Amino acid sequence: MQVIIKETNQVETLSLIDNKTGVNYVADYIGNTGAFDREFERGGDDWYISQDDYDWWVDVIAKQQASNNLQAEYLETHSSDELFDLLSQITACDLEDIVNQEFELLQSALD
Repeated sequence: MQVIIKETNQVETLSLIDNKTGVNYVADYIGNTGAFDREFERGGDDWYISQDDYDWWVDVIAKQQASNNLQAEYLETHSSDELFDLLSQITACDLEDIVNQEFELLQSALD
């Protein structure tokens, strides 16, 4: 997904790849949070975002991708029910905190 940084008009790309299908689902990921109505502005076919919001999304998406990779690794030796039980321990409410807690739980389970 390409976005344009409001302050610089620089075009950047955001991506979040599904490990099973190889599909970039970043637009769905962002859209499901309601962020398109908050942080992004539509201009024709383009999405505009501030540098600060872009930087925040880059960090969250990178951590989610790392978590997705850990999930795939976890599923090599555990069942999907065990993964569900593990991720059910997440108590955070904010997206950034959810992603961080998910990553930490998976990393601890794999150590």
